[in-house]
Amino acid sequence: MSRAGAPHRDARDRVGGRAAVTRRLLGVALACAALAACGPQQEGQGAADAAGDAPCAAVAAREPLPAQSVQLHVHGPYSEGLGSIESHAAEAQGVGVRTIWWSDHDTRIATWHHASRFGFDGWREPIDLGEPWRALAAFEDRREKWLRPPAAVATTRAAAATALAEFDAARFDSPPRSFRLAFENADDTFRGVVSGLEADQRLWVRPLRSGVVVHVAVWAEAAGPDARGFVELGLSEHPPPGGGEPEPHVVRYVLANGGAPERSGLVFSVPLAWKPGRWNHYALDVSADAARGFPESVPGDDALAGIAVGVEARRGARAAVRFDSLRLEQSSRGAAAFAEQRALIDEVAAGRPAVRQLQGVEISYGAPHLNEFTVDTVLHDYDAWLAGSGLLDAAGRLTDPEAFRRQLVRRVVDDAHRRGGLVSYNHMLGALVAGWGPPKRDPGEVLAELTHDRLFGADLLEVGYRHRGGRPLADHLWVWDQLALAGLLPIGVGTSDSHGGPTERWRTSPNNFVTWVYAPAREKAPLIEGLRAGRAFFGDPTRFAGTLDLAAPDGARMGHVVVGAAASACVTAQVTRAASGDALRFVSQGQVVATHPLVGADAAVAQRIALADPRPHAVRVELVDAKAEPKALSNPIVFAREAPPDVAPVRVRGAARAAE
Repeated sequence: MSRAGAPHRDARDRVGGRAAVTRRLLGVALACAALAACGPQQEGQGAADAAGDAPCAAVAAREPLPAQSVQLHVHGPYSEGLGSIESHAAEAQGVGVRTIWWSDHDTRIATWHHASRFGFDGWREPIDLGEPWRALAAFEDRREKWLRPPAAVATTRAAAATALAEFDAARFDSPPRSFRLAFENADDTFRGVVSGLEADQRLWVRPLRSGVVVHVAVWAEAAGPDARGFVELGLSEHPPPGGGEPEPHVVRYVLANGGAPERSGLVFSVPLAWKPGRWNHYALDVSADAARGFPESVPGDDALAGIAVGVEARRGARAAVRFDSLRLEQSSRGAAAFAEQRALIDEVAAGRPAVRQLQGVEISYGAPHLNEFTVDTVLHDYDAWLAGSGLLDAAGRLTDPEAFRRQLVRRVVDDAHRRGGLVSYNHMLGALVAGWGPPKRDPGEVLAELTHDRLFGADLLEVGYRHRGGRPLADHLWVWDQLALAGLLPIGVGTSDSHGGPTERWRTSPNNFVTWVYAPAREKAPLIEGLRAGRAFFGDPTRFAGTLDLAAPDGARMGHVVVGAAASACVTAQVTRAASGDALRFVSQGQVVATHPLVGADAAVAQRIALADPRPHAVRVELVDAKAEPKALSNPIVFAREAPPDVAPVRVRGAARAAE
């Protein structure tokens, strides 16, 4: 790893790569045909020894607890995406996942340092302009909120290009300018243009359960039956009553003197009475209007996901409207909003009892992001922590943002541990989803950081991403394996981090992994204990619905750390509901040591592992298909000369010994 990029190429080499593994599978298959040995091995009657020719007997005893399928990282209306609690629950049920452990961003639940005002004085504004808070440091100084240039609504781009969009200093509600849109259309159908509000990190988004009202001033310069202005508010997506892909709802406020609110498909339109020659001030109660416009959904199971202003015209008319003084009002935030979220989760879950839903939280100030898994999940108070940090100057600015970040991460982890919980280290190679851009983080550099910081004490590591941060699954596995060699043994989990929307579907997204935890019930306490013990595997729920486990003759199981010295150890991989063409790939110290094609859906395959290297041996298996693509991956049994620090006592077992 002497040069940048080498670690992730090495990672693919270590796990074999598709072509290499295919060749290996072919070689094993030919050997099986010649020796008629593979069938008996899969039935537990012996396997070839990577450390010699000694026989290796499979362990027959299986885990009596059920494997609970859990999505450990997913976002609903209290984050910045399109997902609602209802839409995710419907998708989970559709792929057979029985538990959702919600992880909305804590900063968004608290509406901490969010955009709430826009003056329409220019295309872009600093994020804290006009806000009741001030930027803490350079990272917030760089953030902005802005208005997108006009885009077409039911018209061509060429026609939209004729629209007038300007900032007018001659007439405004609040100085120094307002935003003026004008558009003319000869067709009999309303056509127009729209400009949407944006902010870095989508800091306009609000949960409607918290009582959201949008205040805006509007001056109708040219409006009437064939010309009008509107404010369009995009909401979360919901599954259609008859089934199908979730789609977002929209509440549209239209300048119209007369008429009643009406719904057309996914759009609920509300008329706004207006008077000419003056500023009309509106308080748009989007929380209430969404509830009455879409009564089939649980009230509040929406985010205010988009804000746009526009004009439209027909029959030769010209629409011209000014907009100014936009402000968001929210009736609850912080701890009150967190309690409302918990009630909302329970209300939606009551309508979908097949999916157990648990409230969690993602700690999202800076990096790393951390998920807290506790029975008594809390929402942390950043303002209180800042005030007590000793790192604020007289102007309320952070004197050392990096020191505060590290202080905060340590505090979050220690607090969760004090309350008997666990913490996961999230998307270690970056948050970019597949197709969003090139990689930004080198796996070798990430490994060095994680090793230096000892994962800040985190218990779990998000490993199961097919493609995240511009890096493939092989890179995530490489970092995990290298951490084990260094004596750091986080439990690996697979997650989606889905925020909803067409590119983050449970069935079709590249990152749709879930985690299965051996636990007696789908409740927080038993799931936490199953994770703490490492009794978990992860994979694609659309391609695998069985179980995966590891066992050793001395009673060790997947997740355990066996302490002692031995020349070799026998490890049994147990799988149920495998498909034709599947194989089990044994990995030790990041190296593929054997691949066993499977005959039959249920199998127990034993493999002897050499333990001569004094460093820890993390032995895990991957269930792969005929193309060597992983479908499910186990946590390891770790063989170590000494008990590594920071490992939960429940994971540690006695002296390692060679299997008889």
